[in-house]
Amino acid sequence: MQLARTTSAGRNLVWAFISALVAAALITTLLYAAAPLAGGSSSLGAGVALAGKPRPITPSQGSCSVAPNPTAVFGTYTVSARGLPANVVVSVAIQDSHATSFWWLQTAASGTMTGSGTAYWAGTSKVSIYQKTSRGDVFLTSCSFQVG
Repeated sequence: MQLARTTSAGRNLVWAFISALVAAALITTLLYAAAPLAGGSSSLGAGVALAGKPRPITPSQGSCSVAPNPTAVFGTYTVSARGLPANVVVSVAIQDSHATSFWWLQTAASGTMTGSGTAYWAGTSKVSIYQKTSRGDVFLTSCSFQVG
């Protein structure tokens, strides 16, 4: 009888752990979906905007820029883009000499997007912007900036 109680207690512990993980994942998802990007016209975690019917992909004549250029090491820079599809989630990849970081932002109704980051490594950094779709990523535009 002691073995049966231990098994039941172990099973309850496993279910409690799984429930805590699911709750933490749900809370994290909700926080990121609601977190605005300070000073920008976009919001992080805008995956909520993907609900519903997928939008058609149209080629973009978008452009992007980074200010200030050059940016100091540990300085803050702002990526701005225009001419993008309106109200869609885009993936922004920032590649420097050591790593690539990603932002997921939503474009404004005007087809613009802004986001800020910190430069950590000297050299040339490249920004590439893609539209996230159910069929994969669609390249929209790219630009580069100097850090040093």
